[in-house]
Amino acid sequence: MNGENLLFENSSFNLIIVFGVFHHLNDIQSKNIIKEMKRVLSDNGKVIIMEDVNIESKYDIIGNVIRRFDRGKYIRIKDEYVSLFNEYFKIKKTYRLKSGLVTYDIFVC
Repeated sequence: MNGENLLFENSSFNLIIVFGVFHHLNDIQSKNIIKEMKRVLSDNGKVIIMEDVNIESKYDIIGNVIRRFDRGKYIRIKDEYVSLFNEYFKIKKTYRLKSGLVTYDIFVC
């Protein structure tokens, strides 16, 4: 199924969870998918998104090495993800998760 054209009716889901997708997509693809997520989410539904984030620190040595070899070409800083998601969703909370290897940001909308 194509994330830009989901085969579900409007307001079909109460919860959408996305893990590690958007850092593989450019802004246009990301916005198309986010728009489609908004369409299939119920009015009181929640979205949880977890993405690899570039914390822009030279001290994040392991994370920087892993990001260099990650096939995702669009690893963004937190503010760039916020800008993408805020167009269609209100971000209620954000969390930072340091896995020991890479850093993830979690967005709850």
